[in-house]
Amino acid sequence: MKTKKSRRLLSLILAVVMAFSAMTATISAQAAYQPTYGEKAPKEDFALLIEDADTLLNTVLTGDTIEMIWAAMPALSVIINTSGNNGSDTAQCYVDYDAEIFANLPDYAEEDGTVTADTLNAFFAENPIEISSQSEFAAALNHIVDFILMPNVMQTLIMIPLFGMGEQANELAAGLDSVCAALGIEQERTAGDVLGFATFQGDEAGAETYVHNIVNAVFEDNDAVNNILDMLRTALDGENFATLCTGLNGIFSNLNDILSVLSSTLGLDLGSISGTIDTIAKAVACLAPGEDGLVDLNAAIPEILNALGAGAVTSLITIPEIDLSHVADTEDNADLVKAVYDWLYELISVNKNKLIFAIDDPQGDAAFSLLESLIKTEIPSDVEAAVIPMLSMSNDDMAYDLLDMVQTLAGREDPVPEDPTTDPTPEEPTTGNEPTTGNEPTTGSKEPTTTNGKLPAVNSNNPDLPNTGRTADSITAASAMVAVISGLALVYIVLFSKKKITE
Repeated sequence: MKTKKSRRLLSLILAVVMAFSAMTATISAQAAYQPTYGEKAPKEDFALLIEDADTLLNTVLTGDTIEMIWAAMPALSVIINTSGNNGSDTAQCYVDYDAEIFANLPDYAEEDGTVTADTLNAFFAENPIEISSQSEFAAALNHIVDFILMPNVMQTLIMIPLFGMGEQANELAAGLDSVCAALGIEQERTAGDVLGFATFQGDEAGAETYVHNIVNAVFEDNDAVNNILDMLRTALDGENFATLCTGLNGIFSNLNDILSVLSSTLGLDLGSISGTIDTIAKAVACLAPGEDGLVDLNAAIPEILNALGAGAVTSLITIPEIDLSHVADTEDNADLVKAVYDWLYELISVNKNKLIFAIDDPQGDAAFSLLESLIKTEIPSDVEAAVIPMLSMSNDDMAYDLLDMVQTLAGREDPVPEDPTTDPTPEEPTTGNEPTTGNEPTTGSKEPTTTNGKLPAVNSNNPDLPNTGRTADSITAASAMVAVISGLALVYIVLFSKKKITE
C-alpha cells in the first residue's frame, strides 16, 4: 500500500514539474519582441525589403570592387613582397602569386617592371574579373587576403611587440577575438596565437583562416544581408553588446599606436587615416561597460556625439530612448528591420517641426535653408517639396513609400495576380507535387520569398506569408499543447490518487 502511495506521489511531482516546465517554455517562446505592422506595409513587404537590399548589395559585390582593391596593393609594397625586390609595386609580384590571373600584367608595366594603381586599372580594363555570386565575391576577397598575409607581412607583424608595443598588440588581438565572439563568428584559434604576438612565431595559414572565417560568415549561403542582420541581432544582445564594445575599444584604442610605430619604422604613409582612427577610438571609448557589466547606450549617445564633434545635435533634437531588446529579441529579420524603422520614425516624429524648419526654404532657390548652410550644398527645391510632406506621414504611410522606393531601386516588379477562376492549362497543372493551397498562395500583389528559410517567419494573421518551418511561433504552440496535456495529466493524477487513498 505504501509503495502504491509513493508511486502516486512521485507521479504527482513529475506531473507538476512537467507542467511547470512546459509553461516556462511557453512564456519564453512568447517573450520575443514583435513590432506592429500596418495595412499598407505588412510584414511580408519588410521581408521583401531584405531581398531588395540583397539585390542592391549585389550591385556592389562585383568584379569592379575586387579590381579596385587589387589596385590599392602597390601602395603597400613596403611590406608586401614575394621574394627579393619583387614588392607589390612590381608586376612580377603578382605573377609569382597568381600566374593565371596576372600572366599578362608585365605587358602593362613600366620598362623596369613597376606597376601602379593606374597600371592595374588599365590591365583589368582588358582583363576583367568576373563575379556572378556572393560566394564568388567572398572567394576573390579571400584570395586578396592570402596575397596580403605573405610571409614578409607575417614577419612584420610579429615584430610589433619588439617595437615596444607588446601590450598594445595583445589588447588589439583580444579585441578582435571579442568582436568575433559578439557577432557569433566562431574562431578555432585566437588572433594573438595566429599572429604570433606571444610566441614571435606567426602562422600564415592560421591567420588566413582567421580572416576567412569572418569573410565567409558574412557571405555564407550567398545571403549577406540576412547574415549581417543575424549578426546584428546577436551582437546587440545584452552581454554580447558589452563584449562587442570592449572588443572595439581594444582594437581602436591601440591601433594608432601600432600603426604609428610601423609607419615610422617602415616608412608607411598613413595620411589622414590616423586622425580618423583617433576619432573612432574616442567615440568607442564612450561605450565602456558599467559596474553591472552592461553598456548603457542611451547614456553614451551624447558622449559619442561629442566625441564625433556633433555635440550640438543633442541640444537641437530629441533622441528617443533606444531599447536594444527590440532588435535582439526579434524572431526574424523582417521584425528586426521593422523595429529599427519604428525607432527612426519616432526620431523623425518627435523632431518633425525642427526638421521642417531646417529643410524648408521659404525663398526657394534664392537663399539657403539651415540644412543647406550646414552641409554647404544646395538641395533642389523639388526634393525639399517631396521630403517635407513625408515628415508628416503616418508610420504606415511613410513605410509604404520607403519600401516602394527601395523596390524601385532594386528593379523588382510586383507579380501579376493570377485569376483564381481560370482553368489550368496543360502547361500549368494543379495536381501532383504542385498544390495550389497551403503555403503557396496564388493571389495577392506581393508574394514573399525566403532565403535559406530565414525570412519571413510564420505569420498566422497573413495567409500570403509562407511558413518557413520551425520558428518561435511553432515552439510556442507546441509548448502550449504540452502545458495543456500536462495540466490534464495533473488533474487526473490528483483525482485518481484521492479516490484510491479514500478507498
